Amino acid sequence: DHLAIARQVHVGLDHVGALRERELEGGERVLRAFAARTAVAEDEGTRALEERVHRAMVVCAAMTVLTREVLLEEIAARRIVIEPLAPDQVGPASIDLTLGDEIRVIERNTATIPIREDTDYREHTRVASLAQPYVLAPGATIHGITRERITLAQDLCGLLEGRSRFARLGLMIHVTSAFVQPGVSNRQVLEISNVSGHPLEIHAGVRLCQLVVMRAEGRASYQGRFAKQDAL
Repeated sequence: DHLAIARQVHVGLDHVGALRERELEGGERVLRAFAARTAVAEDEGTRALEERVHRAMVVCAAMTVLTREVLLEEIAARRIVIEPLAPDQVGPASIDLTLGDEIRVIERNTATIPIREDTDYREHTRVASLAQPYVLAPGATIHGITRERITLAQDLCGLLEGRSRFARLGLMIHVTSAFVQPGVSNRQVLEISNVSGHPLEIHAGVRLCQLVVMRAEGRASYQGRFAKQDAL
């Protein structure tokens, strides 16, 4: 059943415009379409129908990552704004992002750092230039920042992911905070760590990570601590 539903959904996703119009007409019509496609017999009862439709909706909910065609549509509509952006930065299902010209380095002589709501990372780090490459020691963490400013519509969100070519060398792009909130308009800070046993040389201007864009259910606009983040 899951495979059959997924195939039907995949066919439907080829007609993105039609799906959006159908969505605006209300969820009831969509549910009826899914019920018909799963070929549920009337004698199976209401509960069986509800369970199959629920499984169909779960499959659809999991298929929220925007692929290249849709990314380009959203960029053209300025619902995704990446500045600056070269055409070849848009991949099959993500957008490559480059490392900016500065990093933040955690001070080596810093005493124990308390993990509290009011802890300010800037009190325990210093800004350093990437005019020259920075050697990231094994086990060390620095802060980078994307050269690009990222602006998302209020019903889009994202994940920052490392690129496999660098991950295979032991470079982590995010310790934990990879989520890009709906409605943001800022540059994204990267918590970069070396989990290998060898020093890694970090260069400015390298396409170090990628943004995976997803649709959100509902609309929101991030107004938190880092909403206007433009520098480290």
